[in-house]
Amino acid sequence: MPKTPAPAAHPERMFFFGSLRDLDLLEIVIGRTPHGLALADGHLDHHAVHCVAGEPFPMLVARDGARAHGLLVEGLGPHEVDRISFYEDVDYTLSPVAVHADGARVEAHAYLALETLTDSGTPWDLARWQAEEKAFMLLCAEEMMRFHGVLTHAEVDARWPAIKARAAARLEAATRPHRQATR
Repeated sequence: MPKTPAPAAHPERMFFFGSLRDLDLLEIVIGRTPHGLALADGHLDHHAVHCVAGEPFPMLVARDGARAHGLLVEGLGPHEVDRISFYEDVDYTLSPVAVHADGARVEAHAYLALETLTDSGTPWDLARWQAEEKAFMLLCAEEMMRFHGVLTHAEVDARWPAIKARAAARLEAATRPHRQATR
């Protein structure tokens, strides 16, 4: 009799060092409000958060003496972790990391960039992202997450330019003064 595979384990704790620290984006990605999750500030020693070359999103890079600040999250279910993995796409891999939070060192998992992404050498900043990119990325994430469980990563990647174009058009329309129709 063939064995039924055990369900894939999901991490108890996740460390978000980039835009998923923003609770509005996290809510879109996990498909529910983050209320009820255990959230704590944390940091990863000997790492920095840099911009990916040519993109508005970050990556962790090893840097002696540096400290990558982030959000330690506990209480995500397997479906939510699957949604986050879908959002993170194929350029990141979920990997164990040792995070410092509340004066203790804890094991967590973070999405680390694969060699397909290039470090720009420029520090990534959450406050700057929130001021300059957040509104656009929230619109992109809303559309992208509608494809979770429907399309593959490759299919979403093929649609990514159109997703970004629609988000940009929606943002522009929302900020453009409305003209009143006259007869």
